[in-house]
Formats: sequence, C-alpha cells, structure tokens
Amino acid sequence: MKEKRHLKKFICNFFLLCYLITQGAIAQTFDHIKNEVKEHNLKNGMKFIVLERHQAPVVSFHVYVAAGSANETYGITGISHLLEHMAFKGTQIIGTKNYEEESQILDRMDLFYNFDSKARIVSRLMTYEYYGYSQDFIDVVKEGVEKTTKADVLRVADKYLHPDQMRILVVGKKEDFDEPLSVLGRVNTIDITIPVPEGEEAPEATDESLAKGKALMDKALEASGGLEVISKIKNMKTILQLTQVTPMGEMSMSGEILMVYPDRMKGKITMPMGEIEIVLKGEEGWMVVPGRGSMPLPQDQIKTYNDSFFRDPVIYFTHYKEWDVQYIGKRKLGDKDTEDILITLEDYSFHLLLDIETTLPAGLVYTEIGQQGPAEKVETFFDYKKINGIHVPMKTMSTADGKKESETVIESIEFNVDVKPEVFEKE
Repeated sequence: MKEKRHLKKFICNFFLLCYLITQGAIAQTFDHIKNEVKEHNLKNGMKFIVLERHQAPVVSFHVYVAAGSANETYGITGISHLLEHMAFKGTQIIGTKNYEEESQILDRMDLFYNFDSKARIVSRLMTYEYYGYSQDFIDVVKEGVEKTTKADVLRVADKYLHPDQMRILVVGKKEDFDEPLSVLGRVNTIDITIPVPEGEEAPEATDESLAKGKALMDKALEASGGLEVISKIKNMKTILQLTQVTPMGEMSMSGEILMVYPDRMKGKITMPMGEIEIVLKGEEGWMVVPGRGSMPLPQDQIKTYNDSFFRDPVIYFTHYKEWDVQYIGKRKLGDKDTEDILITLEDYSFHLLLDIETTLPAGLVYTEIGQQGPAEKVETFFDYKKINGIHVPMKTMSTADGKKESETVIESIEFNVDVKPEVFEKE
C-alpha cells in the first residue's frame, strides 16, 4: 500500500509570522514611551528629561537650549549655530587650557570622522575620482571656507534664499498641537497615507479555470494527508532560528511560536536587546518589551497578522470549497516548475504554488504593506522532513520585491500541545 503523503504546507505561513514578530518588536507606540519619561529640575533651573532603557550599558546625552534660529533677527542670522559649535568645541579663550594643542586634536578628530576606516578612505577617494575632483579636494574645500567672507555669505543668501518660496512641512496629529497650524499662515493638507494594496486583478475566471483550480486543490489536500488529518490540527509549537535582513545587515534571532487555530498566536523572539513577546488574540493584539511592559499592537499590524492566517493550510484546506479557487497556469519558482492557483476570499487573495510532480505546496506569493510600501512577497520552502507523520519544510526563504527578507530554520515542532487559557491573557 502506498504511504500517504501528509501535510507539509500547514506551517508555511508561520514563517511570515516570524518576520512580522521581528517587525512588531521594533515598532513602539509614542504614548507608551511618553509615559516613561521622567523630569528632574535642579535649583539653578536646569531641567533633566530622562528615559531609562536597560537593553545595553550605553548612555546617550543631549543638551538643548530654549533658544535658536527662531529668536534671531536680521544681522545675527546663524549666530545660534555658531554658539552651538562654540559650546561643544570651545574657542581660543573659552573652554580651553591650551588652544594650540587642543585645536590640533580637534582637527584630527574631524579628519578621523571622515577617514576612520579603510572602507571610508576608499569610498571617499573613489567619490573624488568619479566626480573628477583632485585627491586633495578636502584641503581645497577647507581653504575655500577659510577665505569666505561675510560679504560672500550675504551675496549667496540674497541670490538663492527666498522665504516666499520656502515651505514648512508638519507631520502629526492636529489635536496634539497646542494651537492650530493656521496661526502660521495658510495650511495645505497633504494625505501621505500609504495605500493598502487591493486584491489582485486576476484574469477573468471561467468554469474551466475554477474547476481545474478546485481539482488541483483536491489533489493537494489528498497529498497532504486528507481532510481528516488536517481538521485534527488544533495548534502547533515551534522552536526556530531566524535570520532577518535589516538596514544594518543581517540579524540572527531564536524564537518560540505557539499558534492556536483559527486566530491566536503567541511568539517569543530572543533578540540582542532581550526577549520580545507578541500576542495575537483575534482582533486584539499586544507586545511585551523588557523593562516597558505591555503595549497594544497597531491595528494595521493586527490586520496583517490576521490576513496571514488565511494563507495557512489548516484554514484554506478546510475552507477552499467555499472560496474562489482559480487555476492561473504554470509558473516558475526559482528553478522549480509549479502550478499557480489564485485563492480569493472577498477582497483578499494570494497565490498558492504547487509542485507539479507532487502537488504539494512549493511556495506562496502575495502582496503586503512593508516598510517601503506595498511589496510582492514570495515564500519558498526547502528541506522537508517527516515529523509525526506530517511533512514539514524545515527551511523557508522569504523575499520582498525580489530581495531577501528573512530565512527561517525549524529546530523542533510539536502538534496539539496542551495550551492553558491564561496563555492568551494579559499579565
């Protein structure tokens, strides 16, 4: 008797959740941070505004003065910036004990900032070469600045700085301002909302494409273990290693994810700054950050999590007969040939790519709002392993608009574990 092929795909969307957790861990609400700010006033009037963060043994210190360019009048414009530099660099008589020696150190510090590594040196010299600058360009600029007179500055300002052509851009909630912006003049409101991607405009469905889509889903369901097997999956617990691509480079993390169908999830991700916990409970969600306690998840993030459940096979294998399932055609996923099925539920849709040889899921394609706006997300599954009679992809690669976004490797997975109700309650 042929051995049944069991469910592979039922955890595919879990990898997306791993990515979402790391993104949610980075996001913090302004109100929560504002409530943790403490103020101290010294007898001399100096005010200290302190926000404690214990993730790393580092102190960031800034000094602000209640004066600036807004207080300047004609004839002293720029003096605020000058005094700022005098405050932290000193002058020949203020803040110094030996100006000649200290000025040499300050010059070396300025030079070090621009040439503090081989990469910076090579990058700067390549820039000079590319734009046709001389190799002593930095010295030429320095000499030019030193020769600049007040008359030169005023001449250039008069030629290029036109207040009537300047615009002030204000971003925020108008109810948070102490007075209406109209006191500054005419206000032109600009909508900068990132549009939510609409459902894909698919080829017109025909009786033939719908019938073929349902037929392929029937085969995929059978190859994955059948409805009886899938309907018995109530939850799963996974231990994983996650590599997330960030603007600063790749970040490695470990995590534990508990998914309880149809709409609950609890994830713990261990990051360099500590353990982050995210809980999703239907239309409610929150995040727990070390030293900061619990804070609510933004509604758009909760929606993203909930949308991901529709891409989970435990959900779509038990509901696809009620949804629109349309066969699109053959599609390449890397070097693999797949059958492309478009699954649509009301205004949400995604592509399920089935391996032509096995009819088992090979990947997912969908559109989602990312940090840079709408992006095409692609998940590809590798290294399948049979665990408790169920085939599991032990590695998943995710991309956004063709660029690597994350890589997830499963270390262990359990199904239908004992879950206490208080797991999804706020502490």
